[in-house]
Amino acid sequence: MGRIKVIFIVTFILAVGLVFAFFLINNPQDIMVDLLFRADKVEVSVGRFSLSFFVAGLVVAFLLCAGLMFLQNLELRAARREIRGLHAQLDKLRELSLKDAA
Repeated sequence: MGRIKVIFIVTFILAVGLVFAFFLINNPQDIMVDLLFRADKVEVSVGRFSLSFFVAGLVVAFLLCAGLMFLQNLELRAARREIRGLHAQLDKLRELSLKDAA
């Protein structure tokens, strides 16, 4: 089920990117865009503007996902370390109970 979900997401991203690429090809006229972080206006086509923000969103989402995966990996390592410690403690307690019974 997980592979189907990944295939669906990748296919959807490629389809949306293809729509933006066709939009970029078919609309070459430039517009003036007033960005918040620049003092002057920038002349750029609508297709390039929308495609760049789509790609920027993909990059931000990938970085967030990579960060979450890193944190989950750290939590998983800590949990496995704790499980190993608990197994060792359980083995010691089992040996003690066998010695007490004899």
